[in-house]
Amino acid sequence: MQKTSGDESAVLWLDQIQDAVHTANQDEEEALALAEAVAGINRTVASEDAQDTLQALQVPSAGLRAVLPECADAYQAELAQRQASGAADGSADGVWVKHCIGDRYDYYYNLETGQGIWEEPEGYEHNGGQLGKEEIQAVVGCLTAEYNRGQLWMANESLVIQLQARVRGHLVRKKHAQRMEYLRQQEPHVVKLQSALDLQEEQEVTRLREEVVTNIRSNQQMEKDLNLMDIKIGLLVKNRITLQDVVSHNKKMKNKKNKESKEDLTTGDRLGIKGLSKGKRRKLEAYQHLFYLLQTNPHYLAKLIFQMPQNKSTKFMDTVVFTLYNYASNQREEYLLLKLFKTALEEEINSKVDQIQEIVTGNPTVIKMVVSFNRGARGHNTLRQLLAPVVKDIIEDKSLGINTNPVEVYKAWVNQLETATGEASKLPYEVTPEQAMSHEEVRSRLEASSLALRSATDKIVGNLLYYRYMNPAIVAPDGFDIIDMSAGGQLHVDQRRNLGSVAKMLQHAAANKLFEGENEHMTPMNNYITQTYEKFRLFFQSACDVPEPEEKFNIDEYSDMVTLSKPIIYISIDEIINTHSLLLEHLEAISPDHNDLLHELLQDLGDVPDVETESALSQLAKTEISLTLTSKLELLEGDDKDVKSLMTKTKRLIVDVVRIQHGVTLPAILETPATASQHTKIVDRRAVQDALTPEGLKSSPAVLEDNQLPLEQKKRKILRNLRNLEQAGVLTVSNNYQDLVNDISKDIRYQRRYRQRRKAELVKLQQTLTALNSKTAFYQDQMNYYDTYIKTCLDNLNRKNSRRSIKLDTKGDKQGSKKWKPSSLKYTAARLHEKGVVLEIEGLQTHQ
Repeated sequence: MQKTSGDESAVLWLDQIQDAVHTANQDEEEALALAEAVAGINRTVASEDAQDTLQALQVPSAGLRAVLPECADAYQAELAQRQASGAADGSADGVWVKHCIGDRYDYYYNLETGQGIWEEPEGYEHNGGQLGKEEIQAVVGCLTAEYNRGQLWMANESLVIQLQARVRGHLVRKKHAQRMEYLRQQEPHVVKLQSALDLQEEQEVTRLREEVVTNIRSNQQMEKDLNLMDIKIGLLVKNRITLQDVVSHNKKMKNKKNKESKEDLTTGDRLGIKGLSKGKRRKLEAYQHLFYLLQTNPHYLAKLIFQMPQNKSTKFMDTVVFTLYNYASNQREEYLLLKLFKTALEEEINSKVDQIQEIVTGNPTVIKMVVSFNRGARGHNTLRQLLAPVVKDIIEDKSLGINTNPVEVYKAWVNQLETATGEASKLPYEVTPEQAMSHEEVRSRLEASSLALRSATDKIVGNLLYYRYMNPAIVAPDGFDIIDMSAGGQLHVDQRRNLGSVAKMLQHAAANKLFEGENEHMTPMNNYITQTYEKFRLFFQSACDVPEPEEKFNIDEYSDMVTLSKPIIYISIDEIINTHSLLLEHLEAISPDHNDLLHELLQDLGDVPDVETESALSQLAKTEISLTLTSKLELLEGDDKDVKSLMTKTKRLIVDVVRIQHGVTLPAILETPATASQHTKIVDRRAVQDALTPEGLKSSPAVLEDNQLPLEQKKRKILRNLRNLEQAGVLTVSNNYQDLVNDISKDIRYQRRYRQRRKAELVKLQQTLTALNSKTAFYQDQMNYYDTYIKTCLDNLNRKNSRRSIKLDTKGDKQGSKKWKPSSLKYTAARLHEKGVVLEIEGLQTHQ
């Protein structure tokens, strides 16, 4: 009072003193109640019970504002996080907590005694794990405000959505108008350029596809000839055959190569369809229909494969089947080949498999077919990409020596000791695996080999799919184009042993097969095999998780109807006739229903041409021709009853019309008469398109006939087709045939995707062709190497027999050998069975 008034003589009255005491006591009670309430909140937060925390927050003495029951869980979570953070930043051992009362006075509360004082206690240390009122109020206020904002948005959600939609609509319309204006300006140039590019790319794809398929077949034949030559040279070294046998095979091999080169130059023009007579042209078209049906309906080939003897089915698969699908050279044919694999596997399981384990433990035909395909040109590329880096690492690592055979390790050790000392070892040379393992040095070397093997195996686990596909390529990378080898070059025996050891380990890991029995010395690797098997299992599951073929390749039953060109295969006349013969032979098993389209197509073809009696055909039997596949259903007259076909034809006609004549709706365009300039424009456009389109890319006769119609006749035909489709319940005029317009827009989008796929196919074909040309060059080097080897052998033989005159040229043979020598004939058991010479072989079934 004195300080307030500035008068030292001023005194307090009793009432004033009493009021001050009462106010102080009231402040003491409020401060204690606040401290207790805050301590209670901290206890409930620590107990992690949201409802208890909510009740503590709602205590009046705490003085907290805007506490909502709906936010109880949010309060608990945030306060608990703040409490934990405070305890981490400061000491949580103190018993005192400081509170600010009225923003002026500090109040100290003891958590143990529940008492409070106004003066700072001796040795005061604040408990960092306790939250103050201000911090609690900040958390509550923030969370409550956030909740209220959410409720406000929800209450006005419909209004917000309408606002967003209007803004987005405005922006989209603005962008669409700008894009349309740009396209209108560019349309004349884009249409002209795209049309020319389409034709050029289609021609280039067709040419590359033909070259790829031809090279694949040529390389396969060269590989077979070279493998046979390798065997013959091996037999020559062992004195099992004469040098003359090797020379004879070498001449045949070179004659085949020269003949193929000449045929490439001469057969291209003489087999054109225009050079065929009317009857032969019809037969060619019938074969086109037949092979289109076989290609697009896999159940025929799936059944045929299992009707033939195994030796015939293997050859049939390696030649005709893969040829029919152009070795999956594009997405369409890869999709169809996958469908064949799936259908054939289902057929084999239904007809030949009793237990599902037989698919894994046996040697199913379809699995062989898949493996054979993947080892072809396309499979080689994949194998090379996956395995080349790790296989090269193993081969080029000169310090790597993997040998898990204890006897071989023991002998190598003994040899090393004798080499180092220059004296014969006192250790026995011939020992059993158990005796070898009794030596510490052998065990140490085996352990080092195991570690090296584990390291090398780890490199490949992530790349392996299944051992039938990958394992042979790991064991013999030179035979699968995984690594580049020069003619006559080969891997060192240590390199092959290292690769073989890795392959063996991978086989055990893939099958979770532990080492035991004669491989007991490898049991320390069993734990590693179990761990690696888990990697395999996860990888196999991931590899099996693939989309459906239709989704993967974006192909459906209408895809062939909207593509620019028809599918083409490259097949020999001999393979065509062989397929025809097999279909007739097994027709009842393949297609029991006589109303099936296959019966109709075979009836159109008639009997199989007799190659042996027709000499001209016999000479051309090995000649390859390009067969443009078409569906007979596209050429049937009066086919408008087929709704799908009618829909496709109508869409084609509508696209032709709307390119020339524009309008708001489809009926408006069709009902508005065309002007003379529009008619002239469509005639000129048709003439230019016909002049640019090569013979092989032109549409079927039925489509060409529609294209030649005048503009008004096209429109009348469209209206007639639309009425038929409306009667079929497919379309309705009530929405101006908008459903049909929407379908056409989908087809246009598909054309864009098709162009993108075609560009990717061009790149893929060029890469494949480069790899094939490289393989051809390697085979040619191999042939030259063998040729040099044979010439060297002949020179050595001539020097050894210099006293005798040995003439190997054909002129010398004619002059010096007048006696006729009968040639030996060789027949396989299957061929003798066909001729009726061999009736049965004990232990073998007829189809084997």
